[in-house]
Amino acid sequence: TSAVGEELFFRGFLLGLGLTFLPVWGAVLAQALLFAAFHPAPRAAWAYPLWTGLIGAWFGVITIASGSVVPGMLAHYVFNHLNFNQLLEI
Repeated sequence: TSAVGEELFFRGFLLGLGLTFLPVWGAVLAQALLFAAFHPAPRAAWAYPLWTGLIGAWFGVITIASGSVVPGMLAHYVFNHLNFNQLLEI
């Protein structure tokens, strides 16, 4: 459910709102930075917010290229699923 909710909020709402005020690259960057800010990590994992920001930017590009949040939702779901499965293997 996080993939659906986050994509609707960050790419559906925030990216859409950003596109009314900013150029495409600015809207993608703004929503990606907010996406990263909502995924904090301890100091030892400083790269995690950087990684989530890059993924957020990629999901934003997917949303703009496709004209829909659905491909981003599917990519987000698959990404989360693979990561959770990897955690369970440890």
